[in-house]
Amino acid sequence: MRRRKTMTQVRLRGTLAKLKRVQIKLNLKKHEKPAVPLPPPRPVPRGFKIAEKYPLYEPFAHVAIAQNPKTGEYKYILDELQLDPLERSVYNRILEILLAEI
Repeated sequence: MRRRKTMTQVRLRGTLAKLKRVQIKLNLKKHEKPAVPLPPPRPVPRGFKIAEKYPLYEPFAHVAIAQNPKTGEYKYILDELQLDPLERSVYNRILEILLAEI
């Protein structure tokens, strides 16, 4: 008995075929760990003093709590690493596929 494919299975098969074409090339030497760059210093608003600074998910996310000495106002500044061009293109491709499936 031959099983019929549903429309969802056909679309899913096409989507998976597209994903197979995505290629990610890494130029790593044997036993070399990829270097994760330190985050660039986040500019603190003018006149604010840093009250506290700590990593959330080191080395990818850091937080600085800054205080305006004149008003006593606090600002919570989140500093995250940006995606590089390869990561951004992979992210955009996955997003396109997911939106097409919805």
